[in-house]
Amino acid sequence: MSWLKKLMIPVLILGMVGIADAKGKKSGLKGKITIINGQDITISKGKKNGGQTTLIHTTTTTSITIDGVGGKAVTDLQVGEKVVVTPAGGTATQIIATTKHKKKKTA
Repeated sequence: MSWLKKLMIPVLILGMVGIADAKGKKSGLKGKITIINGQDITISKGKKNGGQTTLIHTTTTTSITIDGVGGKAVTDLQVGEKVVVTPAGGTATQIIATTKHKKKKTA
């Protein structure tokens, strides 16, 4: 086997593992807005003991979408809205909020 083949086999295997790993990860923080304080929002994740909270900072370049409509500002967000924030901590680059909740089916 040539030296090139010996080099390429491990590289290809590691590349496939990296792709599979990236597909399995979900990015962003999912939760509910509990506090809006200027350009900062606090997200609560989970229901036990009020859930784990994370402080998220926003800037003028943070992309905010509410119910599929982009170009929104932090002032358009409301406490209680469900959100997905990317990245999961620190300064947000994207916030996707949902005000419409799915109705539960009754039996």
